[in-house]
Amino acid sequence: MLKKISIIILIFIPFISYKVSATTFYTETLKEKNINSEYPLEEIIKYRFYQEEKVGEYLTPKDKSNYSYIDYENKKYGEYGPYLDECNDTNKDVLNTYLYPYKTLKGINYVKVYNLSRKININKVKIFDQNLESEYQIIETYQYINNYLDTGGYILIKLNSQIPYTNFNITISSTDYSKIISYKLFNTIENHLIDKTVLTNSQNNTLSLDNIPSSHYSDLSYSEKPVSKTSDNIIYEKIPKCRMRDIYYYHYNIKKNYLKGYYENIEGYIKDNNDYQIYYRYILDDTKISFLKKELELSIEKLNNCKNNEVKNEVTCPSNISKEKDYKYIKELTPVIQNITHKDFNDNSLKKIKLSLIITIISLLLLLLIYLFSKKSRTNK
Repeated sequence: MLKKISIIILIFIPFISYKVSATTFYTETLKEKNINSEYPLEEIIKYRFYQEEKVGEYLTPKDKSNYSYIDYENKKYGEYGPYLDECNDTNKDVLNTYLYPYKTLKGINYVKVYNLSRKININKVKIFDQNLESEYQIIETYQYINNYLDTGGYILIKLNSQIPYTNFNITISSTDYSKIISYKLFNTIENHLIDKTVLTNSQNNTLSLDNIPSSHYSDLSYSEKPVSKTSDNIIYEKIPKCRMRDIYYYHYNIKKNYLKGYYENIEGYIKDNNDYQIYYRYILDDTKISFLKKELELSIEKLNNCKNNEVKNEVTCPSNISKEKDYKYIKELTPVIQNITHKDFNDNSLKKIKLSLIITIISLLLLLLIYLFSKKSRTNK
């Protein structure tokens, strides 16, 4: 037993210091097998790679489409349409809401001061928006001469800016103290609101809010938000309404944006398994590389001995040289030599081999020690 173990250890020890020379060279991938078959050949399949791009537009479900795909998560909305009592279109987005009806007192834009009694003096007419005097223009008069308004005469005034009904006030100054004078208020020339009779030189001629006719109010309006109650408006109960808007989904086709050329793998791209090409690369070692280089140098040297015959317009070579053969050989051989890469197995592979050998020898040494120890124990007995 001891003899066998010793023999095994002696066999493995030289391998620990042996340098494994396992350098392998690969040519670049070639489209054709342009070297003699005596060299080991490896086939590599390369594919086209692409990235997908969605190309399309946003369309409603009712629109005609020639697209293959619809992304229902990618959508846009149109503008809401008018308020409706019912919204039943399932292809549209529906907003259920309320409207708040109200009416407001009409504003005052025109004032007509007129006289139904005897001739009266009118020096000045002042019109106020609350406490602020408002500017105006006199656009028409009748029987108003030298500050005297005759019986049946009038002064028609257009305000520069509208005055709210509840803010209106008017003063009519006259040398005829406390004489009766009248005026009319208009929202528009055609829309007469109210007639009032006052005394000249009276300072407070604001309008009363009691028993206001409905004609003084605007048509019914609707607010999207609740309206606060004031002295100028009438509030009604809210009413349910709805609105609809179009939904546009992204309709698209998939466009494949290909990289130029063929590859074994490209990170971040998709491989087209149906579009590929087969390439070749040759596997060479140190000896074959040296041989090929010498052959290349020899062929080049032979061709250099060929001479151009300008008279016959041809190339002549020595009789022992096949110009066509040597030229073809150089043409095929050059890219193989020039584009050689290599994978050196002396690093990782050699380390693994050495480690395996060391573990084996240690194991054998342990067996030897166990054997010797057991043998000694039997001898002592």
